[in-house]
Amino acid sequence: MEKKKEKKKSSEKICETFEIEKESKEKIIKTCGNETEKHSSKNDAKKENKILAMVLLFLGIALISFIIVFFIIDSSKKFTYNNIKFDIIKEKEVKFYHTVVPLSNGNIIGNYNVFLRKDPRVIGKNVPLKGKVFLSDMLVLNSTDNFNCDGDGVIAIANFQQIISGFGTKIINDKNATCDEQGRYMFVNLLKGNETKIERFGPVCYNFYINNCEILEVTERFLLNLLERENQKNDAPSY
Repeated sequence: MEKKKEKKKSSEKICETFEIEKESKEKIIKTCGNETEKHSSKNDAKKENKILAMVLLFLGIALISFIIVFFIIDSSKKFTYNNIKFDIIKEKEVKFYHTVVPLSNGNIIGNYNVFLRKDPRVIGKNVPLKGKVFLSDMLVLNSTDNFNCDGDGVIAIANFQQIISGFGTKIINDKNATCDEQGRYMFVNLLKGNETKIERFGPVCYNFYINNCEILEVTERFLLNLLERENQKNDAPSY
């Protein structure tokens, strides 16, 4: 005879009382019975533990996925170009490329916030710059044309002057000025050209050639080189 294992069961006595009406007489009937209670077996406990483990695994994967996505999104807003750390700030439809430059005169005198409109990785690659960039105490900015460029010219010159001034260089306008061969002041001339590029032709004299109204690209390419110079702490030029 085969013996079958039965799950442990326990019973509980339950009674219920009913009131019934028969032939205009009320009668109370009480019924009682046993209700069996099924106890969980070891297999049931294993199944419950497995379900709990799956739920916890799902929650863990979801949490890790969220952290990875957050990290990717956050990383996409930051990058390093030539050892300069930039973060991307978006204001409405405009992107700014922000970095902080520690200015010093032997000792660090403060941090200077710089905001560029063009991606440093793009202008650093696409806008040629011939010759090293150096600063002097004074800069003369001249132009052979009116580079309005749908408002980009005003933005470019204003940002250029602001950042240059942050480095301690005074900007003046002198239409009669030319390149100073003794390097007593910087000279920057904005010119139309077939290619957007920068050429150094004197101690601290530069021609900014602008093609297709790329005035933001050329001015910020120059500023980018200044940031690289400050970051690398190059030696001052010798004349």
